[in-house]
Amino acid sequence: MKRFLLLFVGLLVLSATSAQNASAEVYSCPSPTLVKCIPTVNTIGTWTHNGGQMTGNTFAPNNQCANVITLPNQDSRLFCCYTKCGVFFMDVPYKCRKLSQVRFACE
Repeated sequence: MKRFLLLFVGLLVLSATSAQNASAEVYSCPSPTLVKCIPTVNTIGTWTHNGGQMTGNTFAPNNQCANVITLPNQDSRLFCCYTKCGVFFMDVPYKCRKLSQVRFACE
């Protein structure tokens, strides 16, 4: 009986962990090669641009961009920062954290 109980509890823990991992979303910023400032690209997929002027592009250093701001109702605003072409952002209905200057994990 004790083995059965331990097996049952172990299966519950595994299923709870799998359910949590299944609900996680990972978002990635648009590639700098897709971000063209002249002519201005206003949207790339679900990402929206905030303006930009110059040609040539790369991701801005990770410590120079907020990347995630918490919004009301546990929503998050994700930011992708580029050195010459401004910022693309997207609002998502999850609580998110920054994994790198390019990726976000949201639950």
